[in-house]
Amino acid sequence: MRYVAGYLKKRILYVLLIVVLFILEALVTFAGPDNEIDLGYLLLLQSVIVFAFMGVDFARFLIKTRKVEYNLNRDPKESLALPEAEDAMDEAYQSLLEYQMMDRNRIFVQVQKDDERMKEYYNVWVHQIKTPISAMKLLLQTGFDPEDENAAYEFRADMERELFAVEQYANMALQYQRLHSESTDYSFAPVSLDRVIRDAVRKYAQFFVKKKLTLEYEGTDRSVITDEKWISFVFEQLLSNAIKYTPSGTIRILVVVSGTFTEVAIADEGIGIKEEDLPRVFEKGYTGYNGRADKTSTGIGLFLCKEILTRLNHSIRIESAPQKGTTVWVRFHNLTSL
Repeated sequence: MRYVAGYLKKRILYVLLIVVLFILEALVTFAGPDNEIDLGYLLLLQSVIVFAFMGVDFARFLIKTRKVEYNLNRDPKESLALPEAEDAMDEAYQSLLEYQMMDRNRIFVQVQKDDERMKEYYNVWVHQIKTPISAMKLLLQTGFDPEDENAAYEFRADMERELFAVEQYANMALQYQRLHSESTDYSFAPVSLDRVIRDAVRKYAQFFVKKKLTLEYEGTDRSVITDEKWISFVFEQLLSNAIKYTPSGTIRILVVVSGTFTEVAIADEGIGIKEEDLPRVFEKGYTGYNGRADKTSTGIGLFLCKEILTRLNHSIRIESAPQKGTTVWVRFHNLTSL
């Protein structure tokens, strides 16, 4: 009954028009032959009535259309200002528009947040990448004695380390952008943990030599289902952190299989993390006490690791204490448990 009432309400003008025309025709029919009625006048009268009804209907249509179009230029944060619904179909359309507006507002707010997040990150990134660039400029200005082979070797090694740092910062910025891109895809396949770990170690071999750090890793034959490109980035970042915050000592990499999980632990003997900082180490931009002491820290590395591992359906946790080192655990599901 609600739909019938709504239908008649929206088409009331047409109903009235039909009734009026019917009455006029009835008058002509029942007037009889004794009453002379000018048919031309009747046709003119009917035409005037029809056009009058069409004019009123068009005016209503125009007002309603302009009210709807008015919403196109409204601030996304404002609510819709729609005309009053005349029937069930209007109510359904308005509900759909309100849902679309809510979705648009959600996307609008998310885009604003993403823009602000990108601006914040790249502002820090620009200052961060200046450090190795300034170091390379200083090395070039200082120069070395070409006759001194040791000096030439040290110069080359220093330049390679600073260039490597620039490459790492550029790679991190690229991964940060890809992580939040809608086009990012993941390729899951069995991946050899040993190959990924050894590739990361080789990449940072010069830093082990430079800081005289010892590496302990016995190798493993375990494979896990993951995305090799993304998990390689995670291990490289975790190894970089271990080297960065370990002045001297040993870095150990362990692969532990227990039940339905395989865990990779990267343990260092570095400066460790304060207890109050541990719950927040994976927050974007959070650097903690160590980060404040190290002016080049951005608080992005562990945040990216956490985000990537979550999307890959893996997990990460950290155990640490000041001056007692840090152990980072990355957990994978075993192949047989999937």
